[in-house]
Amino acid sequence: MDPPSISSTQTTDYYEVLRKAETFTVPLPTVYLYSNENSAQRYGFGSKLAKERYPRLAEASTRVTVGPMPPEDFLKNFLPIPDAALRTMPRSRDAFRGIKASNKESDIYQALLWALNADTSNEIRWLRHDARCPGFVFCDTSEHPDESGGSVGSVKPDIICYPEQYLPFVEVTKPTARPWEAMANMSFAATFIEVKGKRSDDLYHDPSDHDPARGEYEFVLGSHHPLESAYTKLKEYLGQNVAYATECLSRQHRRFVFSVFVSGNRARLIRWDRAGVIVTKAINFVDNPQLLCEFFWRFAHLSDEERGYDMSVEPASEEEETLFKDAIIAHIRTQIDCSDSEVLARCLDTHYMPGFVSVVHLPHHDAHSQSSSPRRLLVSRPVNSPLSFSGRSTRVYWAVDPNPGTNRKRASKVVLLKDTWRLKGRGAEIEGNVLRMLREAKVRNIPSVLCDGDVLIKGTGELNTSVVDRTITHEYMNPQYTWVAHQRLVRADVLKRVHYRLVLNIAGFDLLSLSGTRELLCSTYDVLKALIDACTLGNRLHRDVHPGNIILYRDSSSKDPPVSRTGYLIDWDLSCTIDGLQNIKDVYRPSFQWQFVAARHLDLTLSKPQHSILDDMESIFWVVVYCGITRLPFTRPVKADDFVSVMDALFDFSTPHRTNNRSGGGGKEKNIADQRHTNQFVWVCSDFKRWIDALCQMLCKNSQAPDDATADGLRWSPESLDKYWQDFLDTSKDSLPLRDSTDNIKKFGDALSSHVADSLKDMAKQATTSVYSGLDKRSYPNSPENARSGKDIPYASSPAASGAEAGPSRLTPGIWRHHRSSSSRSLRSHESSVAPPPSTPTALTARDDGRRPGSAPSTAPSKSGTQPPRPATLNRKRPASASSGASAHSASTGNPRSEARRKRPKARDESPTPGPSNRDQRRAIRTRKRK
Repeated sequence: MDPPSISSTQTTDYYEVLRKAETFTVPLPTVYLYSNENSAQRYGFGSKLAKERYPRLAEASTRVTVGPMPPEDFLKNFLPIPDAALRTMPRSRDAFRGIKASNKESDIYQALLWALNADTSNEIRWLRHDARCPGFVFCDTSEHPDESGGSVGSVKPDIICYPEQYLPFVEVTKPTARPWEAMANMSFAATFIEVKGKRSDDLYHDPSDHDPARGEYEFVLGSHHPLESAYTKLKEYLGQNVAYATECLSRQHRRFVFSVFVSGNRARLIRWDRAGVIVTKAINFVDNPQLLCEFFWRFAHLSDEERGYDMSVEPASEEEETLFKDAIIAHIRTQIDCSDSEVLARCLDTHYMPGFVSVVHLPHHDAHSQSSSPRRLLVSRPVNSPLSFSGRSTRVYWAVDPNPGTNRKRASKVVLLKDTWRLKGRGAEIEGNVLRMLREAKVRNIPSVLCDGDVLIKGTGELNTSVVDRTITHEYMNPQYTWVAHQRLVRADVLKRVHYRLVLNIAGFDLLSLSGTRELLCSTYDVLKALIDACTLGNRLHRDVHPGNIILYRDSSSKDPPVSRTGYLIDWDLSCTIDGLQNIKDVYRPSFQWQFVAARHLDLTLSKPQHSILDDMESIFWVVVYCGITRLPFTRPVKADDFVSVMDALFDFSTPHRTNNRSGGGGKEKNIADQRHTNQFVWVCSDFKRWIDALCQMLCKNSQAPDDATADGLRWSPESLDKYWQDFLDTSKDSLPLRDSTDNIKKFGDALSSHVADSLKDMAKQATTSVYSGLDKRSYPNSPENARSGKDIPYASSPAASGAEAGPSRLTPGIWRHHRSSSSRSLRSHESSVAPPPSTPTALTARDDGRRPGSAPSTAPSKSGTQPPRPATLNRKRPASASSGASAHSASTGNPRSEARRKRPKARDESPTPGPSNRDQRRAIRTRKRK
């Protein structure tokens, strides 16, 4: 069967093609895409367009950027390969000779494509060369953005480096396609290159080697651009580069990712992980091409784990996928009313994607868990996915145990899996231990821990023991690394993080999936009781209350299952302990959800107050207001502009502060004083508005005179709020609507498309993306997939990583011939001298000829006697005019004048930048004439 062709217009049907293509069917992990860049934008209504988004990304990355690292140290520390493999690297002399600084970016990255990909068909023999990164192909993706999550927030790096076996998924089939033109798909990106035309567009500025003020030097967006307009442009470029790395880390199960930034004739190598980003000193790769060529050669010879893939995730078998789907359907029926089949299908789509179920391996040596539990869980779509490249980068899944053992009922148990990068250091607490202590203290509405532990990766050395998966950017904050600029600024923000997984017993829906007004006020009251108990019984404050941390769950395993769902409070990793005087004992600065933080903590013009239980109580109030505005019905329509204006004033508004932070909270304080914003909405349930007004009065008295009480004798304290809320539910619960939930955001249609994050939209219509983990099934000998036969898995390492010549993979013979001539020739000499690492999976080949995995490639023709059609792009050989640097996109346009111009002999000075330089072309022409 021929590989499917994916055109540039097939964005929504892409995964349907992937599932139907038998030779490519593979269960890949999937994630939801949020078109926003940080946690505040998840619930915020600020613009998600690139012009406003990129500056926010740039500001967030400045504090976690480390550099300029010497390129030689970067290659040695992050891309280690045997010396024997390095000696087989093709000659790098004049590799990028035809590249020069240009105002037109396309001239540079088109030339890079010719220089990095194999060029074995050049008429000039001495200009022919093998691939600089065997097993991978560099593609021009500058005109085909990745719109898997919608057009808002889509990304399109100039060049994406794809593994060879995934070219059919990204090819562009239009007849006028340029050489190596492809669609951007960050799910399959191994690395990427972003290009800017001028040297002055460099995002970083290297200090001199002997600068005495190096420690205070501004490396990121330095002072070398005094003009405000130039600084604004660079800030946008930086945010763009950060967006690409964030997308790659979010769309794949990654530990880290490499990239390259090019400005004119200079390049920088970059490594992104969850602690920060490391950037090298600028490399003049035209005059000194060795370092850049060595980077890509080393990259090709690394294992998938060394390229940053998370090898603890693997595709599930068909039997496991069926088990997962059945368990999820059964669990949904216990949580919500599924009398409507459309509701069941929508909820199923939220957690399951056909053909995209994965196995997540839990730690084998669980240092934190006190109970025995399964070590493999099945997952598909996450409830929550990372929104930034650094930080906790949390993913939350509904997970199913695929190993029922003797008790078949155990397999139907659906649990909540949290995959995150926790802080590691003095004073940092493990969330699983915190939850156990709260449960022992009899704190209500807290989930139980089934299993938790740090993720382990295979170490190096003779013992080959497993080590904890952790970040390494923080290690370069040591004063011994004198090359680090502005070290005082980044030292406080670049923190050590460890990959950690936590399994809880409650797999429910978050608060935004509420059924009505009654469930909103009852479940948030459950959370209030958890906050008060944690403070009084467990001496702990949560500090991060928002709708995503409130889980609605019905325990169907009890003898008398409750009619309504209970609200549980999760995500206690940012919590802190308090002493008898309510003083906080914490050494780390938490990252809050801006929209739900107490107003006094947002106003930086005041002295920074200490967090207290009163602030957590206020956060609950703003959560209820937020859900009421977005999910409860109004008696009169609201205009989209007025809706955004109120949401911005209450939850999003902020202004720059001299401390390089944001200051806000004015809208909340004004609403507490006179309800000016909430009064613009008239809810169908009048009791809900009465509840809001009562709490605003209590908050107003607290801000003016904390000891004063309202007319009802209540003041803003845990006891008073608990009493009022309980009395309100006792008297008004029966009158509160049970099923009046609506989607106020959806009613505005496209009017809010550029303001609303995907997490607030209809979850059934979310775009999904596949995640390439570079995993070979044979890495897990005990996996049930190894017993399967007749199907292949395109989780193949590159030929260079496995140390063996690759077979036809899943490319058509035409594509494979184009790349095999370069990659295999480069590897033959490497095979005899370099043995593949024992932990590195070998490349899988196609099963079209009936062979088993790992068998020798077949050279026999196909059964029909003819070769499959050759794709229109990606594999094009250099056209006849390419020896003079001509581009390959000279297809007929139907214009007679263009036809005449094409037939006219091309002058010497008309050759564009890609390909050999003009001087080399003229020299070759003179040589041919003399002969």
